[in-house]
Amino acid sequence: MTNERRLQFNIIADVPPPGYIAFGVMAHWSAEKRSLELILGRIRLSVGWFRL
Repeated sequence: MTNERRLQFNIIADVPPPGYIAFGVMAHWSAEKRSLELILGRIRLSVGWFRL
C-alpha cells in the first residue's frame, strides 16, 4: 500500500447548473469530495485532492 497523493485538475466547459450566476464567480467547497470548484461564467474549474 502506498500513500500516494494526487492533485487533479478538471476543466469542464459546459453550462453551469441552475443556481449559479452566469458570467459570475462562485466557489464551492465539498468536504466529502475534498474538491474545490470554481465557476467562471461557463467554465467550471475543479481542483480535487485524492488520497489513494
